[in-house]
Amino acid sequence: GVERFVRWVGDRRWVTNRRQAQLVPFILGVLITVESSITSLVAGTVGRPLTDRYRVSREKLAYICDSTSAPICILVPFNGWGAMVIGLLAVQGVESPVAVLLSSLVWNFYAVVAILVLLVTILAGWEVGPMKRAERRVRDEGKLMADGAHPLVGEDVLGAETLEGLSPRPVNLVLPVLTMILSIVAGIYLTGRAVAPEGAGLWEIIQASSGSTAVLWAVIASLVVLAILNVRLRFRKNPGQARMAGQTLRRCSGQALRRCSGQAFLDLIFKGMGGMIPV
Repeated sequence: GVERFVRWVGDRRWVTNRRQAQLVPFILGVLITVESSITSLVAGTVGRPLTDRYRVSREKLAYICDSTSAPICILVPFNGWGAMVIGLLAVQGVESPVAVLLSSLVWNFYAVVAILVLLVTILAGWEVGPMKRAERRVRDEGKLMADGAHPLVGEDVLGAETLEGLSPRPVNLVLPVLTMILSIVAGIYLTGRAVAPEGAGLWEIIQASSGSTAVLWAVIASLVVLAILNVRLRFRKNPGQARMAGQTLRRCSGQALRRCSGQAFLDLIFKGMGGMIPV
């Protein structure tokens, strides 16, 4: 899905240079405000192929993802961050914590300055210190990462080829991402509703919610949707495979487990988990 999305953006010439490639994760980070982890996950996953293509250092991509996660979320009151601040204000005895939060957003200097400085560095190409050295390394040597860097995601995951008979489609990216965003909103509400007192309002429910549990549900839901999309496409191209799927799965799973060593099995699990890391 990411591969097809990158092609789709390139075909329409929406992204033709380094500056525009950096604006893609920036805009996604600004728009997705439900939870800071989801913001980094989506912005990094979608932006990485574009920034790699136009030779933007991984350090710069990490900076973009970080500066559009928590700083953006703290400026939007209708999420878990806002609920936490409202809870802290209520404990201090503030009569109208929601009103105080809304009126104080313009005074959140760190978040505002962090976002503005990031936008200036993208538009003006202005870097200082280690970031300047990282960008010079990419331009002069073509190295996206510094020598000795150990990325958490292996090249076998990043450079995986599309399986034969399958064509990448934008929906394979868009639908799982939408599922993730909607699932985390539902997860925040459901986890808060489960522990909030009877008759609690929306803010009390959000305040009582578990952000980590909601993120876990959202990631699982998006992976399930992605798996269904790929299996459905494969069977549509090869109808005969659908009838044989159950029998083949039962036959092959036993052989695979017998031939797969414990170490190889663990390596496969952690490589797949690593593919979810945005940068």
